[in-house]
Amino acid sequence: MSKSLITLVFSTVSLSFGLHISLTSAVIISCLFVLLVSYLGGVYRRTKYSLFLRKIGTSVDSSSLYAAESVMAAIPFESFTVPCRARIEGDTLLFGRVNAFRGVKVESIESLEFDCYFGHQIAKVALLPSDTGEQTAFYIPWSELLENQIELKKVD
Repeated sequence: MSKSLITLVFSTVSLSFGLHISLTSAVIISCLFVLLVSYLGGVYRRTKYSLFLRKIGTSVDSSSLYAAESVMAAIPFESFTVPCRARIEGDTLLFGRVNAFRGVKVESIESLEFDCYFGHQIAKVALLPSDTGEQTAFYIPWSELLENQIELKKVD
């Protein structure tokens, strides 16, 4: 928020004095500029996260993720915060965001590390190394719902 405010003030002053336009016009142009930059930043963040998700597991139809109760929370991704939804169906962990849902087999999970992010419990999921030797780790929202389903799988 402070970056946007500083940018808004700086661009208003520079437009007002540099181009000799009225203060009202400078404020309006500056606000539009800040909104455009914020929007493009959101598009960039979502696109980058979707491309990352495509490298993990298999593609899942969104209707299968919404078919039963799931957990949704904000998770960290690089230096961004992104929304993510997760649930377990059968022996598959389903997770992701709109238009980029993925699925991984529960037995391919090497470890889970729990943390708290913006007041919500999240889990860092580390997958077993793939055939190429690449280790993949990502965050998902976590709750008792997922914990109970994982425990049921271990009992079976």
